Amino acid sequence: MIEVVGRWCAGESDWHSLPSYEIVLERTGVGWHVTYFAHGEPHALIGFDSESEARDNVEHLMSACPHEVLPWHEIA
Repeated sequence: MIEVVGRWCAGESDWHSLPSYEIVLERTGVGWHVTYFAHGEPHALIGFDSESEARDNVEHLMSACPHEVLPWHEIA
């Protein structure tokens, strides 16, 4: 079973209602997934053994995002 643990978005698009960038952190039965979306399309799905590794990756992705779309917002 997969459980979404966190979701963050940044930026607004001029041509669709989705955020420009989104990161989703999920707990799986055997580990953790981080999915990175750009304009609604998945660009990376990365698996991790621990929550701390996955959260480190979330922080890295947030810091690599173009500065003009900041800040990141946590969404439910």
